[in-house]
Amino acid sequence: MSFQQGLSGLNASAKHLDTIGNNVANANTIGFKQSQAQFADLYATSLAGSGAVQVGTGVKIANVAQQFTQGNITNTSNSMDTAISGQGFFRMVDQNGGISYSRNGQFQLDKNGYIVNSQGHQVSGYMATNGIITAAQPVPIQIIAADLTPKATSKIALGLNLDQRMALPTITPFDPNNPQSYNSSTSLTVYDSQGASHVASMYFAKTAPNTWSSYLTVDGNQVPAAGTALTSLTFNTAGALTSPTLPVASAAFSPVPAAISIVGASVAAGGTSITGPSTTGLLVGATVTGGDLP
Repeated sequence: MSFQQGLSGLNASAKHLDTIGNNVANANTIGFKQSQAQFADLYATSLAGSGAVQVGTGVKIANVAQQFTQGNITNTSNSMDTAISGQGFFRMVDQNGGISYSRNGQFQLDKNGYIVNSQGHQVSGYMATNGIITAAQPVPIQIIAADLTPKATSKIALGLNLDQRMALPTITPFDPNNPQSYNSSTSLTVYDSQGASHVASMYFAKTAPNTWSSYLTVDGNQVPAAGTALTSLTFNTAGALTSPTLPVASAAFSPVPAAISIVGASVAAGGTSITGPSTTGLLVGATVTGGDLP
């Protein structure tokens, strides 16, 4: 019995080391999710009863479970590379129509303009018109290589975390050129209807405990006016937004009016947060459509 117990421990430990080795070997594999070996006790029972006085017979690996935790998102030199933040998979279709799912977003275009992975499997998705899904079934995604009419950016989605432990800025009033006048900032590129790019930047300055002012600049010019906050955000002690009522904030400026609206807020552990607020509007001829803050 003691030999069997010891042998079971060696076998289980070997499988555990195999799991660790596989995790280490795939440290640089894009989209890889590490596994965890889960142990379970072994007990013997007798034909006459439950065997309550018997000693356990060892250990086994009950399960090798994948850990679907969020990985790091980094920039690459390939404009087709895509990452998933949160849950979900890329839906892939092989040459025979078989469907598979992957977290690996290393893609490129084939000769026909389809988005494919290294095995030639095509990325599929739902057809949509003006953001509304119009197809019942997903289809392979094809990018037309011909010249397209420029389209202005139409929406921004931002995920932010404002740390309530931060001190008030040492410099007032707000100056986008002086980092001591605000606590944090994020920038992204937006495009106008002629395809020209513009840089939109949002700044957050703590003004009191659980109270923040947000500011906006486009190509370095503050909106709505120099020193004027776009909106003020107030949170309770639990980190929930209490003022203003969502959606909030708008701004108008020349040559094109803009409406910037914060439309979502929630609480995150460890600090005051605004999670995944989205904005819509027109920024100097550009309507904003994409961006994220790690």
